[in-house]
Amino acid sequence: MKRILSEKEKQKVIQLFNTGKYTLKEIAEQLSLSESGVSYVISAGLKKSNQNLK
Repeated sequence: MKRILSEKEKQKVIQLFNTGKYTLKEIAEQLSLSESGVSYVISAGLKKSNQNLK
């Protein structure tokens, strides 16, 4: 079952990822998410930040 992440959860994923200390699996376990969900949030966040740079 998939669920929609709140903005707060998305921010937490990006925050943990940006520290560079955690793998996708560790972030997923900490936040009780799937690895694919975590990677989706990160890739969406990167696309968004790339658009902001243009």
